[in-house]
Amino acid sequence: MKELYEVSFSFINFIPSLFLVLTIFYWLIVIVGLIDMNALDFDVDVDVDVDVDVDADVGIGGFSGILTFFNVGQVPFMIFFSLFSLPLWLISVILNHYLNNSSFVISLLLLIPNIIASLFIAKILTSPFAKVFKSIDKATGQHEDFIGNVCTVKISADTKNSGQIELIHNDAPILLNVITTNGKALIGESVIVIDYLEEKNCYLVESYDALI
Repeated sequence: MKELYEVSFSFINFIPSLFLVLTIFYWLIVIVGLIDMNALDFDVDVDVDVDVDVDADVGIGGFSGILTFFNVGQVPFMIFFSLFSLPLWLISVILNHYLNNSSFVISLLLLIPNIIASLFIAKILTSPFAKVFKSIDKATGQHEDFIGNVCTVKISADTKNSGQIELIHNDAPILLNVITTNGKALIGESVIVIDYLEEKNCYLVESYDALI
């Protein structure tokens, strides 16, 4: 155990070990409940609102396609990162040990094929998770699926205090947290969803009766 610890934190394995330590630290914090599992999650999306040339569009689209191929964005980022960091560390320790490598420069060169191999391993390991999350998204819907829907207020809301609305999606009722653009939305009132506020993790609604 002592030898494994010394090898793991030697300079030739430092980068993969650092990734693994960050992963373990994250999941320990999640387990004890200090942070939400999604707190360090990242949405991988390529959205360009400015005019760019054709080559730039191809480059961005190609990069986005590569990320999608490896299931980045199809599963929560930390799940992918975890299943990438473990083989990255394991391969690094094994390679440097059997090659009897003690050079940091060589370890960096070995890291390149190691990263490529670990990406493919992570893709294989995350594929079942990708299918599960795709099914969940299909059943529960994405944020944009709810925008424009007319819903019924179940818990009163205003511009500062959130409430809840109920809408029907895929023949099933869904409750969403909301705040209003102005005024107060009362229980039983019809409102329309106009936006999703990511920073507040709730939806913005407006009185439907005021629009008609």
